[in-house]
Amino acid sequence: SWHHSFGYGGGYAVIVETPAVYSLAALVGGLPADHVVFDWRAGAGTWIRVVDVASGKVAATRRCAEEFFFFHVANCFVEGRTVHIDVAAYADGDMVNGLSLARMRMEAAADGAPRSRLARVSVNLDETDDALAPLAYVDDPSQNGHFCEFPVVDGRVAGRRHRYVYAVGFRRPGNVANLLTRTDVDAGTTTTCDFGGVAVVGEPLVVAKPGSDDPDKAALLVVIHDFGGRAHLSVVDAGAMAEVARATLPEPLPYGFHGCWVARDA
Repeated sequence: SWHHSFGYGGGYAVIVETPAVYSLAALVGGLPADHVVFDWRAGAGTWIRVVDVASGKVAATRRCAEEFFFFHVANCFVEGRTVHIDVAAYADGDMVNGLSLARMRMEAAADGAPRSRLARVSVNLDETDDALAPLAYVDDPSQNGHFCEFPVVDGRVAGRRHRYVYAVGFRRPGNVANLLTRTDVDAGTTTTCDFGGVAVVGEPLVVAKPGSDDPDKAALLVVIHDFGGRAHLSVVDAGAMAEVARATLPEPLPYGFHGCWVARDA
């Protein structure tokens, strides 16, 4: 199985194994694969492996009740004897094809990007390995365009129970992420920040107000690109989900998917 990210919380690492497997023939250029260099083994299932980090032993192996593909984990935490992991889940691996320049340059369409949702998978460590791990959707697809990607949480709650997940969404028609979203996973509601006239919205970074534990007292830093190719750093009020400042970058900045923060003295 191909892996891009994993979860960690409460002393456990959570590995999600999807039916996306490398195609050796595609890697050497011999034959095409279902999704660039991956084949999708439908019916093989998506499996969750929970590893006790201290001992290195596998604490649980569960097949998920619903097969899915994913790139990114939002967060992972433990309640009692149950391990929860929140991911941006797709029905299959077609999103890998959606990352091609040709796909991203297509005319805007209602189906310009595969559908995905914020989902929570739960593993009860006291159950036997033949038990299925339930999957529950925790977002509102009517608000995020049935699309969730680059999910993140406030670093103050990483590895612990969280309430809000920030991500990018999709105002259809389109072909790339063009919304910023905040999902209240307890209420199952999603609010958005629509920048207007923006072609691409990148992964948000959550910057907490120093000395505050209030999740609404935070800013989201996100790089956005307009249709002219210019890049801007946007500052969004995390509580109100409203843009409060924007700085146009003086030099071209290619779209790089992920956001990163480098301290001045790094």
